[in-house]
Amino acid sequence: MDLKVQDVKYADGPPMENMYIRSFFDDPFHRTLFPDMPFDKQVAGVVKRWPSNYGAPWTPLTRKSWPVRSATRAEDGIPIEPPPTPEGLNDLFAIEFTYKVRKVRRDALGDRPHLEMKMLGTVPQYRRKGAASLQLQWAVDTADKEELVCWVDASPEAMPLYHKFGFEIRGEVVSQLQPSAGGGTYTYYCMLREPRAKSR
Repeated sequence: MDLKVQDVKYADGPPMENMYIRSFFDDPFHRTLFPDMPFDKQVAGVVKRWPSNYGAPWTPLTRKSWPVRSATRAEDGIPIEPPPTPEGLNDLFAIEFTYKVRKVRRDALGDRPHLEMKMLGTVPQYRRKGAASLQLQWAVDTADKEELVCWVDASPEAMPLYHKFGFEIRGEVVSQLQPSAGGGTYTYYCMLREPRAKSR
């Protein structure tokens, strides 16, 4: 299969969001985030949110992962974005996770401008065929061209691939999974990649 990176258009919303849910539906973290929510209902929810996600001030590679309810940890000065909560979201789990990853990111980056990548996923039947590497190559090339640091919160499965592209672990966020998602813990890796010097 010949793969290439393409721009996402507004009309691509329904198939893009279907792909998004297919990519993460069986992941234990996602199953804890949206417990017992059927596939079709999850797709309908993200399609409904597509207009606000598409219009967000970043490229498709850096689109929102999920909005959470307004909250602020005043002692750390870390605001939590206030868009409406998606139906079926495990609010407490999402808010706790979001707070933890934002704290790691703030401690690592401060106010440095950066390219933040979110929700890079591949539908199961196309995994390990180079699609994620193709998108990552585009991202790091763009970051190097703009002399920007890259940031990503990586799943255990994706972390080795990011590492191959020069990302280094700057923190770990451990979450307790629901019994319906298999129980146990799940570690997200907060990873940073410094821009590579341009060749003279």
